[in-house]
Amino acid sequence: MYAATIVSWAILHDIFLVSVEPRHFTEYHSGLYPFENHILHASQYAIVATFGPGLVFGLITFCLSELGGWSPVSFVSSYKRFFVLIGVVELSALGIGYWSYLYFTGGERVFPYPRWMYPELSGSMVFTQSTNISAYVMAFACSGSLLH
Repeated sequence: MYAATIVSWAILHDIFLVSVEPRHFTEYHSGLYPFENHILHASQYAIVATFGPGLVFGLITFCLSELGGWSPVSFVSSYKRFFVLIGVVELSALGIGYWSYLYFTGGERVFPYPRWMYPELSGSMVFTQSTNISAYVMAFACSGSLLH
């Protein structure tokens, strides 16, 4: 269930990013399957990048809720908090992306991540790359909060 939710969120996230900057996925991600449709191209990356972590997180949560452990939680309670986490992560990631875009287009070269993480310096690429990196970093950093 977690894997399906995470994959769905990632697909929506990547569909938004590809609408801002299609080259984020077409030029700067090596092809899995060479879809011509930008939405399908981005969606395949969302599935590949998030199914495994979603499955692992769901398994850990299930085991803690069913078997107990250091911090037993109910699956239903954890799953509800999961949606709050998704919202916080996505809105924060978009905010960081927008902040990066404003600084970049304003003439300042201030980036939230090391310069080498950006495949090119254009306003739209700075936005999509900052947003994408932020979503991964924050999802990983915040996911443990669901297990308390």
